[in-house]
Amino acid sequence: MFPDIRIYSQIQRRKSQIANHLFTGKFSGDVAWNLGSLALLGASGVLINTIIARHQSPTSLGVFNQAFAFYIVLSQLAVGGMHFSIVKYLSHTDDRDLMAIVISSALAAITVAAVVVAIGAFLLAPYIGILFESQDVALGIQFICPALVLFSVNKGFMMVLNGTRRMRAYAIFQGLRYLLIILGVIGLILGGFAGPYLAWCFLVSELLLAFAIIGYVHTSVVGLSLRRVARTWIFRHLSFGIRGFFGGMLSDLNTRMDIILLGYFVSDASVGIYSFAAVCAEGFGQISYVVKQNLDPIIGRLTAAMNIEQLRSLMRRVALVFVPSILALSLVSVLLFPLIVRLFTDDRFLESWPIFTILLAGIVINAGFRPFQGVFLLTGRPGLHSLFFLTVVLSNAILNVLFIQRLGTMGAAVATSLAYVIESLLILYGIRKILVVKEVSAR
Repeated sequence: MFPDIRIYSQIQRRKSQIANHLFTGKFSGDVAWNLGSLALLGASGVLINTIIARHQSPTSLGVFNQAFAFYIVLSQLAVGGMHFSIVKYLSHTDDRDLMAIVISSALAAITVAAVVVAIGAFLLAPYIGILFESQDVALGIQFICPALVLFSVNKGFMMVLNGTRRMRAYAIFQGLRYLLIILGVIGLILGGFAGPYLAWCFLVSELLLAFAIIGYVHTSVVGLSLRRVARTWIFRHLSFGIRGFFGGMLSDLNTRMDIILLGYFVSDASVGIYSFAAVCAEGFGQISYVVKQNLDPIIGRLTAAMNIEQLRSLMRRVALVFVPSILALSLVSVLLFPLIVRLFTDDRFLESWPIFTILLAGIVINAGFRPFQGVFLLTGRPGLHSLFFLTVVLSNAILNVLFIQRLGTMGAAVATSLAYVIESLLILYGIRKILVVKEVSAR
């Protein structure tokens, strides 16, 4: 009903709009809003870990973070890569009827896939508990399963905001998610719950977020209904998702590889010590992700319009402005880390200081490259996107297994930082290859 020509015919019209879009204040404003959301993310991660560390044991913190690691990885499997498809097609059209069909079809497919994954994860959780020698980890995985469905649907809605360049709304809803998680953890701790039972905070937060974001998209973006669901678009989303979801799942698996493998090799308490530092460091890594989220629609339009020079200019600006900022923030944070630990937790968590320092070193090196991580998908290479992440994850896993067995939690930090370096080199190599191909095609 809506052939591809309706999407791609608009690309030429957008060529004249791209330069004006890039050099107005909108991009900077969007980044500022998302950095505000990121600040809340970093604060929420640190705050949640600090609250658990202060009021409960390292074991309880370790179990919670292992359950959260599985939650993040399984959510990628549940959404099936179809959220990437939403961004791709919405960034190429302003046709509201087509947008409604694209969004409705994707969300219907995501919901079915998420339910299947949630049921499978619930049934497999006891066996994971046996493998990790932790019944609490098994319970934590089972408790996250209901939230998986809502998280996946909400992720689809978030990508609607991303694909339609409503980045301020995106930032607000992201911030709301983190705030609700914080309140959920506090409420559960006050209620006397610990360890795996803290995972119920995800269900509470996603349920409340769903009401808010569904209402916003339906009223402010485009009206949605089951009548808008089209079989052809479901298959199109599934096709794109199958080719691209592997990369998305591997991306999140890569960020949790250290905690998952530590859970297998060391005690839940040791995982708790390590995860305290890892969560603090993760906030800095998320800064690069926020910039990536804002760059993705722009990169998609620049590459579609064969505007290679502006893409190169964009890369230079990121390297000159963003990387020095991350380096300065990291140095200050490393110096203040022991003070923060003593002030808000206890001396047991001082063991995480060198871990935090090592992890930040890898994140700083990676900062100039991660914002362009989406270039593989945005240039229509989902298979290459998956291959890229497969290489990074395998490297990360192998390094973690080797180093953890020798150095324990310190080994996990060294291995993870080395994986950041490998990822940076692969992104640089991929971008150079793609730019050469695009430049030749443009001629």
